[in-house]
Amino acid sequence: MAALAVASGGASFAASYQGISYSSTVARGKWTSSFSAAKAAATRENVPLVAIWVSKGCGFCRTFGYNLSKSAVDSWMKARQFYFVIGVDSSGEGDAVKSFVRNSSGQYPYSCVYWKKNSDGKKVEAKFTGRSGGAAMSNSKFRDLVDKYAQAGKYVKAHVLTVVSDVASCAVSGGGTYKTGKAVTLKAAAANGYVFSGWYLANKTLLSQSASYSYAMPGNAASVTGRFILKEKDWAKISYAMLPEYAKSAAMAEVAVTASGGSLPSVSFSGLPKGMKYSSGKVSGKPTKSGIYKVIGKARTAGEAVAMQTNSVVVRASGEYVVKVAVDSASAGRGTASGSGVYKKGKTVALKAKPKSGVVFAGWYDGAARASLATTYKYKVATRDVAFTAKFATKAEDRAAVALSVAGVSQMPGVLLTNTVARGVRLSWPVVHQAISANKVTVSGLPKGLKFKTSAQGGYVIAGMPTAVSSVNKKTKQRKPSIVTIKVKTAGNTVTYKLAIVVEPLPTWATGTFAGHASLGGVVGAASMTVSASGAISCKYVLNGATWKFSTTGYAADNAAAVATDRAFTIAATAKSGKSTRAMTVVVTPGWIAADGTSLLNHAYATGEDDVKTALDLRRIAWGDKGVAKVFKTGTYALDGDLAGVRARVASSGTVTFSGTLDGQKVSASAQVRLAPDGTCSANLVIPTTATARGRLESVLIPLRD
Repeated sequence: MAALAVASGGASFAASYQGISYSSTVARGKWTSSFSAAKAAATRENVPLVAIWVSKGCGFCRTFGYNLSKSAVDSWMKARQFYFVIGVDSSGEGDAVKSFVRNSSGQYPYSCVYWKKNSDGKKVEAKFTGRSGGAAMSNSKFRDLVDKYAQAGKYVKAHVLTVVSDVASCAVSGGGTYKTGKAVTLKAAAANGYVFSGWYLANKTLLSQSASYSYAMPGNAASVTGRFILKEKDWAKISYAMLPEYAKSAAMAEVAVTASGGSLPSVSFSGLPKGMKYSSGKVSGKPTKSGIYKVIGKARTAGEAVAMQTNSVVVRASGEYVVKVAVDSASAGRGTASGSGVYKKGKTVALKAKPKSGVVFAGWYDGAARASLATTYKYKVATRDVAFTAKFATKAEDRAAVALSVAGVSQMPGVLLTNTVARGVRLSWPVVHQAISANKVTVSGLPKGLKFKTSAQGGYVIAGMPTAVSSVNKKTKQRKPSIVTIKVKTAGNTVTYKLAIVVEPLPTWATGTFAGHASLGGVVGAASMTVSASGAISCKYVLNGATWKFSTTGYAADNAAAVATDRAFTIAATAKSGKSTRAMTVVVTPGWIAADGTSLLNHAYATGEDDVKTALDLRRIAWGDKGVAKVFKTGTYALDGDLAGVRARVASSGTVTFSGTLDGQKVSASAQVRLAPDGTCSANLVIPTTATARGRLESVLIPLRD
């Protein structure tokens, strides 16, 4: 045998055969390749030696090796604490094992159990083959045969296991004397008001928190303490690192879950996306359904201590977007909101808000901007993630307000403002209202021609053109205003405003017939315009033989101060000549004429330009006004100076007819007498531009009466 030991080299080495790990180091309960050392140790300690010889070329041997590599065999070997040796052919130690086994059946593998003296004091050499019914021996049959021949259990040393409780009223069991490797069941029973905390080796190292625990007896004496704690002192913790977002249908990285407590905690999860699961301390899987999930991990101990961790988890595929809906923190407890989810671009999502009793909905907000006041808001998903906040308010907070400023004065509840407008003049008053909840604004009592409608800029507007003058009170001789009621009704309140509107007729100077000229870059031509009492306006002018016309139903805009202070009205229209158009703006401005120091009448003059800088100069013809015809002389008289050769005939109608020749060109034109702000009368002699002669514009003084 010594020669065999030398042949093995005596060196420590690691090897394996068909899954069996073994080395030359000899230890009880483990495979070794050193037969001589294993036999010497087994003889010295009188412990069974299990020897196996196998052949590399044998299929049964290879299968047998796989069978003996199972964990059940490892546990069995540790419990038995025998010496186990394996020898492989073509090695010195392997040949020694083969010789030792002395198998005569010719069947591989060979094996036997040997020890110096059995329980009866006799040497045992029990040989058995590894083949069974033409098949390789299973690991369970191998263990059974070894236990049979080795009289298993009689040679395993026994040790004392001490089991104690750290609380006198709480019971523990399982203490006693046990052989090495014995599975001992330890049990703990907590008294009323206590829970089991754990089994501690030497009262230091935690073995388990299970009240029933299987403890493997070591190769020495041991002490295990069962610890207990009061229920009210029980505690729990849970921790895991869930990501905020996962890709749909993609395998997720496993999330480790750590749970601990004063007593053994159980772990559960709710809200996990479909395809995810919790098992054996980890969350794993492949999420299969898009959405926003409220994931709650919960650890609960025997003492009912609970720890939770909540995460918001998004699952989405490419091309999907997140819509989050929440109640504003300042509105907490006042209502609910729904509609959160993951949606494709273009999807219309109904976001729903539900206020509690006594509460009104104050709107959906996208950041600081209010998106809608409807409790059901239909949002069309765009290419961005959004987070909408639902706000609520009490009915008492739901007060509405209207901002309406006319002539520099703001409208106030309970205050009646009187505002004067003119018939035939367009106006537009923004009605800006503010309210917390959804609301309805109505207006009644408007003068004819005015309407209340939504504004293109948002909100509402009172717009239009008054078509009828307010009637006169026979007693006061004052015009009677139209009382306009503006009412804002919210979910919680109704607020009413009142406004008095007086429609005055157009001032004298803003109506009637206007005459004058047009000019563009030295080219001149005649121009005329009429304005009716209703504000209907028409105008025409001639340039380079082309006649331009424009008309409109009224003045363009109301300057409330113009009515009170006689300043100006504006005309905005489009002049047309054939298919050509030009944007025209004309301003009609009031003025006066004085004779003998006495103001006789208001009149007006108009100036304007189009988009190509055509200039208009028009003066009001006021012959219908009382006393106007008395200020100038009628008849025919010859002009002098540069206009010698031209005669002017003035009629009582205010028409001036020009005739004669000027610079060899025949003159035939007519115009209207104009009243100038400086107190003079004049008429424009307009000689239009022709193909052969440049046009002229001359102002001819009309003599006043003595």
